Amino acid sequence: MPAIHIRKIVSMRRIFLCVCLCAMRVEASAPDVYGYGTRAMGMAGLNASEARGHDAVYHNPAGLLLGTTPSCAVGFSYGGQSLELNHSLIDAPKTSQTHIGGAIPLPLGGFMANRLALGFGFVVPTETVLHAYLPTPGTPHFSLVGYRTQTVTIQAAMAVRLTEDITVGAGLIALSTLEGAIDVAPNAEGRIGSSARDQLVAEYAPIIGLSWTPNRYWSFAAVHRGESQARFGLPLDANLGDNFPVPIPILRVHGTAQYDPRHSEFEVSAYQGDLRWAINLAWHEWSRFPQPVSDATRPADLPALPTPNFEDRWAVGFALETSWDSIDFGGTVRGGYRYRPTPVPDTQTVHAFLDSNRHVFALGHSLTWQMFTWRLAAQYHHMEERKTISVDQLTDAITPLHHHGSLWMLSTEIGVDL
Repeated sequence: MPAIHIRKIVSMRRIFLCVCLCAMRVEASAPDVYGYGTRAMGMAGLNASEARGHDAVYHNPAGLLLGTTPSCAVGFSYGGQSLELNHSLIDAPKTSQTHIGGAIPLPLGGFMANRLALGFGFVVPTETVLHAYLPTPGTPHFSLVGYRTQTVTIQAAMAVRLTEDITVGAGLIALSTLEGAIDVAPNAEGRIGSSARDQLVAEYAPIIGLSWTPNRYWSFAAVHRGESQARFGLPLDANLGDNFPVPIPILRVHGTAQYDPRHSEFEVSAYQGDLRWAINLAWHEWSRFPQPVSDATRPADLPALPTPNFEDRWAVGFALETSWDSIDFGGTVRGGYRYRPTPVPDTQTVHAFLDSNRHVFALGHSLTWQMFTWRLAAQYHHMEERKTISVDQLTDAITPLHHHGSLWMLSTEIGVDL
């Protein structure tokens, strides 16, 4: 039985009846993998303590007040991956998305001056709105990469200044979720046909941030993001008419196409002349990783899929920035590194999830002229070589799976400070 792709582009009619027996690949969204905004991408996603403008909507809403004027930006990112299993390359899609955002400090007077700011951000894949990939059961696949950025992400946030040194912010992250139904029945001529009803709805997750800047040299930040998911639900009702009088139960398929775990991070940064450095420690609650197909019709004698048993993980990162100015232009060079240990256990059965520890390297550059800023960033993710053991539940046969890989992303962005 081949793997099945579900894409929300024009229609959902080409869905096989056997979809209910498949396991689902679940990946993370683009901001979780690479960061949001080209500046953050150039620092391996480390941007909580100095996030400003539209970057702050995702990395720390409290940073919306670090900008003193309204700003907006539009960018484009393009990336790919090279994944290897048992010394053979496997199919790995390219990915591209547009990211748009803005920040607006509210021009209030009196006591409320410089105390409120709003921000928004969008990540829009160029090819799909929501892409879910369903391999056949037992097929080894990279569970946290692959089609990892194929969903629309919408963000909005607000920041409030409590004191001269402390600001707080809160917002929402919305991922696109697909809901609908597929009906199979004979038409007026007696031929079997299908009709599909589907709609995109949003599923929300909170984000809360705190920023403390005791002086012009030091900044501290704490950020918490709630668990966010892009789900799909496609019950299939088949009525084959009088020529096939045996009733067919409704095939219920509900799963998760994209998943970002609950996430908390702490960051400190400091300025030494024109040089800024930052250290980041982040906790990811991967133990709540969902069952890939959460509700599917299956025979009574077919056992339920085992839980994924992912583990919570801490990630650590380091970033540097240095700036320069000339008569007409200003520039910034930045770089970053982040170590993201894998939450996937090294022994698998039905799921056959594959993943390994990831080293993220990033470089970026900004060039400013008057009110315009042009940013560039590049990321490279090295996935360590790893051996995962696949155990057949029926025969107890053991199959070693040797795997590793890499990811890369290029991003460019134009910003305007009004």
